[in-house]
Amino acid sequence: MSSTSSANPQTAASSQHDWALLRQTLPFRRANAWLSAWQVVSTLMLAVATLALVARYPSWWLQLLLVLPMGGLLIRLFVLQHDCGHGSLFNQRSINQFVGHLLAAVTTVPFKLWAAEHHWHHQNQGKLEHRGVDMMNSPMTLQEAHANPRGRRYREDKISVRNIFAIGAWSLLAERKFSKDFFMFRKAFRWPVPQERALRRSIVIANVSSLLVHGAILWWIGWVAYLTFMLPASFIGAGCGSLLFWIQHNFEETYYAPVTEWQYNKVGTQGSSYLRLPPLLAWFTAHIGLHHVHHLNASIPNYRLEEARLGIAELTAVQPMTHAQYRGCFSKLFWDARTSRLSSYRVDDAA
Repeated sequence: MSSTSSANPQTAASSQHDWALLRQTLPFRRANAWLSAWQVVSTLMLAVATLALVARYPSWWLQLLLVLPMGGLLIRLFVLQHDCGHGSLFNQRSINQFVGHLLAAVTTVPFKLWAAEHHWHHQNQGKLEHRGVDMMNSPMTLQEAHANPRGRRYREDKISVRNIFAIGAWSLLAERKFSKDFFMFRKAFRWPVPQERALRRSIVIANVSSLLVHGAILWWIGWVAYLTFMLPASFIGAGCGSLLFWIQHNFEETYYAPVTEWQYNKVGTQGSSYLRLPPLLAWFTAHIGLHHVHHLNASIPNYRLEEARLGIAELTAVQPMTHAQYRGCFSKLFWDARTSRLSSYRVDDAA
């Protein structure tokens, strides 16, 4: 939560509203252990069945037919891993940790480091002074863009659907195999890192686990099918997941504020998008499109996010993104403090 002072009635009132809204989410935090277990087991079974078909029938047409569903299953497994990192998929921490590490061996994204990085994201998203750790996902202000034309042009040239897909996939599948590529170990990170040595050590175990699981998959389906099916499916899953993450916070009406004015609840209700996805896509993404609900309380299991959205008036009032807003995610790249919106760069408005 944002820090408050009794000498600032407006800030104190904002903090009280934060807590009042957060309290409304508390009844939705309880997970159903059987339903959570079924989500994990059924998704893994579908992934294994898909690989079994590829192994049994080495057909290019079959691989082409199944590569998108397999990519979708990898997205779903990653979101379930993400939920374990928040401690929301199961009620017991030990089970969340075990399942999270298990799923990470399949997704190849190290569980402990990703969870620690993502926790930092939840606590700092929308704080203007805390930008710069994740350069791509930290918007420049219009004033900064005016003072740094080279940085502005780089941002404008780099951000597109194609680049976010490709760069995001490369980051998840290659760069995130080394601790130095996580937020906490970048030079721009200016805060203490809890359990730093344990986090650094954890990546070795995570990488070995992934090598064992994917080595078994390679042995099972053959190296040709691994290269022509499993790797493309992983790339599709990681790329689509990166696009999802981008759209969740980089839209015109998102929320940023100085640390002294930052309000926790607004990161959810204003700074996180609501994607109303078709039922099949909502299933593949484990309802992460309800990101405004998730960011308000990350302890809510994915299958209760819609229940919470409908049960809390302030969340029900949030409108789903439109197609025009989707397009704006890749063209409105600079924060305009005067309008409190992301904007395209205009020379006459930047000074």
